[in-house]
Parts: sequence; structure tokens; C-alpha cells
Amino acid sequence: MLILLSPTKTQKFVDNAAECGIIFEQPKNEILKILKSYSIEAICSRMKCSEKIATSTYEHLQNFNEVIPAIYAYNGATFKNLDSSSWSEEDIDYANNHLLILSALYGCSKPMSPVGMYRLDFNVKFDMNLYEYWKPLLTDYLISRDQVILNLASQEYFNMIDLDVYQKPIITLEFKEASEKGFVTKGTYAKIARGKMTKIIIQNKISSLDNLKKVSFDSYEFNSSLSTNSNFVYTR
Repeated sequence: MLILLSPTKTQKFVDNAAECGIIFEQPKNEILKILKSYSIEAICSRMKCSEKIATSTYEHLQNFNEVIPAIYAYNGATFKNLDSSSWSEEDIDYANNHLLILSALYGCSKPMSPVGMYRLDFNVKFDMNLYEYWKPLLTDYLISRDQVILNLASQEYFNMIDLDVYQKPIITLEFKEASEKGFVTKGTYAKIARGKMTKIIIQNKISSLDNLKKVSFDSYEFNSSLSTNSNFVYTR
């Protein structure tokens, strides 16, 4: 199985050294060249961020340094709950073969592939259509991996895959909360659950869908009545 995760805008510096190469080096460089051409004012406008964040982003882009492994570089709720700093070497090796982090700049990264600080997503007003750019590249790469995909990414990043071309199994995992209106998805809880589920899969080396259905944590359990063959729903 191959897990897909979304990145986060917020990133952090760590001392860990990257151990894998970049999957899409040339395509990444083409996008990076455009990013580096943006002034602080352009970054502020295109990324809809403060001048302080735009200045920091500009400086990171002008002095682009790819040394941080992707699994440690992102700092959102999903990655905090991955708790990758607690992973063993065996866990890291397994993750490198069973986890990809999607990206508007890199296309996708293995956990130990290096990434820089870039703050680009698909909502940025960019000089090219990033979906059109990445869809054929990422889709062909996923086909070549020939693994059942576990989609734990947001819709924004899942849209990078051309589903008219990719015909192999994709299982989307959802996490929902009980409410007066039935079971609903709550953004922050879902992000946390994606991280914890990924950690469980990696550390327990889960390789079958039957075992995936048996996973329970934080009161989440597989809900067979809401699930389908391509959509696994966990509720609490």
C-alpha cells in the first residue's frame, strides 16, 4: 500500500539529514525558477500573506536550501501527530517505500527526500496551471509504483491525480464525528486523525485492507455501514 499525505504551509528547520533523492528534480526547478522571480510584494499578493511572511518566504526562496527530510519539514496538525521523531530506522525505511507527501512544488516526496522552505500551494496565483503541470507527471509515477493507494490527502492535493488515466485501486480514508445531523467531518480532527492513522500503519507495517479495517484509535472505529470498497470511513 502507498499512503498519500498533503503538505502544510508551515515548515520548520531540523538537524536530520536527507537520505533520498528528489523524484521530480527538473520539473521542480522550473517551478522554483518562477517562484524566485517574485518580489516580496508579489509574494504578498499572490500568496495572500502578511509582509512579514512574504519577506521570510522571499529570503528562503532566494537562498533555497534543500536539506530537510520531508517527513520532518512540515509542521501542521497531521505531521505533529505522525510523531516521526519517535520512529525507528525500520519505520523510516518502511515509510520510504509506503508513503508519499504531495506538493505543489515537488510533485511528491518520499519521507527522507530533501525539501526547502517554499510555501506554495494550489491556491496561489501562479504563472502556470499547476494541476495541468503535475497531473501527467504524478499520475504516471503512481502507475509505475503499482501499489494500492491509501488517500489521506486533502481534496486540494488529491486533485493532482488524473483519475481518467489512473485506473488502479484508490482507498480514501475519512474520519467523522457524531453530531445531531449524523456523522460529519471536522477539519482539525480529521487532520489529526490522518497523522495518527499514518503513524499506526507505518509502525505496525499494515499491508492488508482487512487489517486496516481493524485499526481503532482515539475512539475512532471502522464504520462498515458508511464505508464502500473505495471509501473507508472511521467514526466516533
